[in-house]
Amino acid sequence: MSCSCFNFLIAIDDPFNRDFYTQMAQMDGWSTRTLRERINPMLFECTALLKNRELRTYSQTVAQKIR
Repeated sequence: MSCSCFNFLIAIDDPFNRDFYTQMAQMDGWSTRTLRERINPMLFECTALLKNRELRTYSQTVAQKIR
């Protein structure tokens, strides 16, 4: 990751958001431009909502199988 990416990541106040974007940038090899584009539309918040919805759906499915 470039120094410019680190500068963008340091500016993120929320440690959960910062860790999320750090991991995503490392795993997918994001450029500084890509990182900036992903931070602006709040990718973290959208992903968190999706994961929460998937977890609820999974929990409901498991609960139905137990009954």
